[in-house]
Amino acid sequence: MTGADTSWGIIGIGQLGASLVEGLYQSETPFSICLSPRGESQVRTLAARFPIVVATDNQSVVDSVDHVILAVRPDQVADVANALKFRSGQVIVSVAAGVKHTSLQTVVEPAIAVRAMPVLSAAIADSPTTVYPANAAAVGLFEHLGPVHAFDDEDAFSAAVVAATYYVWVYALMDTCAGWLENNGVATETSRSLIAQMTRAACNQSLDSGFDMGAMAEAIARPGTFTGIGLDLLRERGALQAWSDACQGVLGACRKRER
Repeated sequence: MTGADTSWGIIGIGQLGASLVEGLYQSETPFSICLSPRGESQVRTLAARFPIVVATDNQSVVDSVDHVILAVRPDQVADVANALKFRSGQVIVSVAAGVKHTSLQTVVEPAIAVRAMPVLSAAIADSPTTVYPANAAAVGLFEHLGPVHAFDDEDAFSAAVVAATYYVWVYALMDTCAGWLENNGVATETSRSLIAQMTRAACNQSLDSGFDMGAMAEAIARPGTFTGIGLDLLRERGALQAWSDACQGVLGACRKRER
């Protein structure tokens, strides 16, 4: 079955579901898309912009497509899936954190269960997405929305899911630094553009060079330099360790839900 022949349904059109739809259409994917009527305002907005099929209910989505994305909250996955009848050969992708693969597989039988974690930048086709287990149909879908990292170990996948929360924390960090610039006389638009551009520059150089990130920081922030003075202060205040602690806290919460 080729991409041009493949249809995907999305059940649950909140922020993430809407981002997936927008990215798939804007990146001109070969898939046809069918949406559930859940999230009426989002669905109406999307239907006004893209040639989307909107089903009458969730079961109609399942019946009319090859594969399905469940874009509902973790506490809703079991109830939503248990109310539906899936087919053998269908791939059912859950984008909810904290729902173990074995639990997901149980509620989507006889279909094939897959876990994935895209982020909201899917809307601009720039979402790094983690997938477990590796599945050709799921990987083929998310490759249209950005780089895909497929895992064969669920524990490693669960740890990698934390990167999706890091993605959001970066906005808060950028806002903090942009706010400091504003408080020191830099215009708001310039402050926000400059911090976003500096963040992008660091990311691009890291991706392009392949160097160790820590080594890159040490090579630039040498003792006695202005950059070094700031980095030393961050370390003294525990700012960098706090990021690691936050990652561990999220992973602990996810694994607690997965039990």
